[in-house]
Parts: sequence; C-alpha cells; structure tokens
Amino acid sequence: MKEGRALADQKREADAFERFKKAYSVYPTANILFAMATSEQVLGKSVDAIRHFRQAMKMPTLHPNNLQKGKSYVAELEAKLARLSVKAPAGAALSIDGARYEGALDEPIDVEPGNHTLEATLGEKHATTKVAAVAGKEESVTITFPTDAPAPPPPPPSTTLPPSEPEPRSDRALYFVAGGLGLGAIAGAVVGVVFHGQATSAVDDARALPALDCRSSASPDCERARQLRDDRDSAGNLAGASFIAAGALAAGAGVVLFLALRGHRDAATLSPRIAPGLGGGALRLSF
Repeated sequence: MKEGRALADQKREADAFERFKKAYSVYPTANILFAMATSEQVLGKSVDAIRHFRQAMKMPTLHPNNLQKGKSYVAELEAKLARLSVKAPAGAALSIDGARYEGALDEPIDVEPGNHTLEATLGEKHATTKVAAVAGKEESVTITFPTDAPAPPPPPPSTTLPPSEPEPRSDRALYFVAGGLGLGAIAGAVVGVVFHGQATSAVDDARALPALDCRSSASPDCERARQLRDDRDSAGNLAGASFIAAGALAAGAGVVLFLALRGHRDAATLSPRIAPGLGGGALRLSF
C-alpha cells in the first residue's frame, strides 16, 4: 500500500495501480480498493474506476475522508460516462461489445459514450440490440428473444374414402369355368349329332315310302310321311341349335382359358340362348 502511494506521488500511476491491485488480491480492504480506483481514474479507466469507487463506498470499513472524496469522484465520472438501464429475460447472460458482463441488472450499467452492442443468450435463444450512449445520460434498453413461429395447423381430415381394391380372385376358378364350358360344348356337340342322326333317319324312312300324292289324302302312308317330315324338321332344328350352343360354349371356354392363362381377374360370362328354330349364345367380358 505504501509503495503504491509513493509511486502515485511520483506520477507513476501505472506502477502504482499494479501495486494496489497486488495488495488488494492479498488483503482486500475498502481503502486499498479506493486507492486502486483513484489510479484507474487517473489512467483514464473511467468505467473500472467508477465501479470500484461505488464498491468501496458500500463497504463499512472505508475511511470517512475517502467516502467524501468518493462522492465527488463518482459525480465527476458520471458526467463523463453514460448509463444503460438494461431489461433482459430472467437468467439470460449479457455481453456488452463482446465482453461478458458479470454484474447484476438491477442497477444501471456504466459505459463509455458512443455506440454499443448488447447481446443476451439463454440456452439456444439469442438476441442482439444496438444502442447509442450519450455522456451524462441514462438510456433504457430492453432485450427480448424472438418468439417462435407457431406450428402450422394440421390439414383437415380427408372425407374421401380410399378406393377399395378389388378382391383377388383365384385363377383356379377360371380353370373350372373353362372346363365346365368345354364339357358343355362337348355335350352340345353330342346332342347335335344325335338330333342330326334322327333327322337323317327320318329322311331315309321317308324316301323308303312309295311315291304318293298326299295333298288331299289321309291314307296311313301319307300320315306316316307327314310324321317323318315333322320329325326331320324338329330334329334338324334341335341339331342346329345344339351345334350353335356347342360352338358358343367352346368359344367361351377358350376365352376364359385365355384370361386364366394371362392372370386376368376380370369377369367373363357366357349366356347360351336357344329357341325353336334358333340357337346362339351371348358372351360378355368386363375389362
């Protein structure tokens, strides 16, 4: 302490400050802190000086003479410096011009006049603001974190039902259908052959009768000839219808078999139609 005062008397304030600083680290008393603040004021470290003056003046062990001097020094420094009254989110860390500020925010912060950048950080949140400080005046600064953008509302539920998938159909059923149609075609062909044989037999029996003029005769031979003619016509019609039905069934069997081999799942229907003197079939395919 004495060495520091001696150096200060010699106008060696930088050396005096180092002596006071070293002494305060060993024996932190209010008067040593006051002496250190005095050297800082002389060296132009106004922000550090006013902070240390205020700190020393709050300590009860400060000499009364230094307390009175301190009030004068603080008033002189306040006229040179600017003050920032900062409001930041609770728990946020504050930096001024990149330097971490360790003091409490319940009191104004002394800064040099000019432009300053204040930065607040809390976890992943970050906010920065700039302020122009004026000597002898106090500026209010409020730092707030940007609010998170609200999440977009979910899309309304769709009222359209998804298209129903067709139920899988076994190709085995198509093979059975093709087989049934094939058997129907064979049966139709057999029936057609039988009726064709009956028609041919009726013709042969009619040819075996003697030549007669039966336009107005009711003889047994004429009645027999008329019966054979009717049998021939009926058997011929049935034979024709059977052959047509057999052909239609065979065609249907071929189509169904073709679809089964290709793995086609669409329906195929065959509807035979037979009438006296007319035979046929209707084949309907859905694709």
